[in-house]
Amino acid sequence: MLSRIARGMYELGRCIERTENVTRILDVNHRMSLELNYFSDLDVWSPMLSITGSRELFDSLYDEVNEINVYDFLLLSEDNPRSMISSLNLAREHARGMRERISEEIWEHINRMHIEIQGVVLDEVINRGSNRFNRRIQLFCNAFNGFADNTMVHGEAWQFLRLGRYLERARMTARILGIKYYILLPDSDEVGRPLDLHQWQALLRSVSGYEAYRRLYRARISPGKVINLMLFDPRFPRSLSYCIRHVRDGLSGIGCHTDSQKTLFAQIATFHEELEEGNGDVVLDQGLRSYLEEINARCSDIHQQLTSGYLDPMIILDSFGHETPMGTQAQQQQQVHQ
Repeated sequence: MLSRIARGMYELGRCIERTENVTRILDVNHRMSLELNYFSDLDVWSPMLSITGSRELFDSLYDEVNEINVYDFLLLSEDNPRSMISSLNLAREHARGMRERISEEIWEHINRMHIEIQGVVLDEVINRGSNRFNRRIQLFCNAFNGFADNTMVHGEAWQFLRLGRYLERARMTARILGIKYYILLPDSDEVGRPLDLHQWQALLRSVSGYEAYRRLYRARISPGKVINLMLFDPRFPRSLSYCIRHVRDGLSGIGCHTDSQKTLFAQIATFHEELEEGNGDVVLDQGLRSYLEEINARCSDIHQQLTSGYLDPMIILDSFGHETPMGTQAQQQQQVHQ
């Protein structure tokens, strides 16, 4: 498979997952902002910018952090490369380049949504109900994943799509846990009080995990159990353990032929084994912040190694399966194919 195809499918999976993550968190934060009895002094919008890594860009475009500005920036701003509309537009571009690899159902599904969101303005989203709009985008993303799993051949192209989806989901789950806990709940005096419980519920809803928590644990909200669900529970499809398992299986489905690819697979397999043995209460005792920083670093390293080992068009294999930098002539041939 050409690296152009591999990268396109990988980025398509990332774009769709990023789109869903943004709208889900916006929806939860909107509901939090409406509960003014207990939480009138709580800033629920600044953490959104930290989660998406776009605070500096936001400050250059807007004068104030508030619901309207954050919604505009994260949903509809084409100046923001991480906004919902930018991610969907980029997803469509990747899908168009991958037309021979994706199914007709996927292509039509993306095109319908692309047409639907053209010309949408913030006033329309707010007046009709932001929750309704966010749910529409989430349904689109979930349907996309269903089409991908049920209409595509489960070959290399599908595996790269899967890699992008689950690695992006793993990184976002870890970042949501860190940002929500350390920015929205910085005061230890609040632990166990209504604000504390409300924040943990909001965190679970950010990953669509509130109902799953109630069904799996049948207990009141506790930080240790929330961390178990989000990081270590293999039954929950947005947990870190679940995502890394799918990254491992996706890489196994693609194959590991070079030394660097085999090393990457071994690192991911070890990562998953460690997550299977994780415990939320132990992580809290030893330090959640440092643990999440390690997770983010490991996910970033996996992304970099995937890029260099599988998606870099300047690397080919020699007759013995070893990595060899492409010469000038080979690079020119690769560019012709692209």
